[in-house]
Amino acid sequence: GLYANVFLDFESRQEKRKNKEPDHLEKIPFGIHAMDFDTQGGGKIGTSGLLLARSGTGKTTFEVWCGISCAKNGGKVVHFQIEGTSQELQEMYDASWSGISLSNIFFGGIAKDKVMKIKNVNKDIIDKGGEIFIIAPESFNSLSIESCNDTIEEIEKIYGKVSLAIFDNISSFTVKGKFSHSEQGERNRREAVANKITNIAVQKKLFSLATEQATDIKPHRFNDPEFVMTRSDISEFKGMLRPFSYFFTWNQSQDEYEANVGRIYNDKFRKFRSGQIRKICTSFENARFYNSSKTLSTFWDSKNNRPL
Repeated sequence: GLYANVFLDFESRQEKRKNKEPDHLEKIPFGIHAMDFDTQGGGKIGTSGLLLARSGTGKTTFEVWCGISCAKNGGKVVHFQIEGTSQELQEMYDASWSGISLSNIFFGGIAKDKVMKIKNVNKDIIDKGGEIFIIAPESFNSLSIESCNDTIEEIEKIYGKVSLAIFDNISSFTVKGKFSHSEQGERNRREAVANKITNIAVQKKLFSLATEQATDIKPHRFNDPEFVMTRSDISEFKGMLRPFSYFFTWNQSQDEYEANVGRIYNDKFRKFRSGQIRKICTSFENARFYNSSKTLSTFWDSKNNRPL
């Protein structure tokens, strides 16, 4: 049981592939055309991805977008949020999937002409089996990776298979083990968290998506439209990248933020070509990381159906 045959077991493997359940999600789409193009459909089940971004530039908004994209395809999502309250995250999700601005969501305002459309979208997602579960303890450093694993098990017992697990800001999660109060100890702790997040993906047969905050990026660097963050900007914590099959960074200068555009850099896409910089349009006022229509008209080659 410790080894597998490549040639001898080929036919039996093919039979299993033919008989897969048609509604089983093999990949979890990011819901961003360029990323799904570069990964041939999204994050593969049984693997994990990590986004690096500066503080306050859209990490959680990206997670919300990916969560909704998965739910729209009938997948169940568990979102573990340490920074911020459950109510704040619910408001972001509601604004994003409904298309209502955050300010209107906050005061419960929905235009009459949008009520029926929103009800239909909501019903369609539920009918497909899509759902998003938010776990936000609202106490810093109070959520362990082990408890996240247990929570996913509990949800699956009641609601069925989970397809996507989201971990907001992995450096804030705790993990079992003894780690010294030193740079090496913190390095080991973060690597342990990253390994467990990937282990959850493998063992639960889902896609794990995590985010991490970049530190010490000077304004003259991130305001340079040619600059993109890479693994070197995680500083001494590069070791925690090893378990992740996908590593990408979100880059946005102040001018780009005001113009509602930004750049995703594909630093590491295991089994796929990486190193591309993909420009997209955003819609942060609606808690939407991605503005699909504007991106397709501005940064997409419609003739060849690929990113420009």
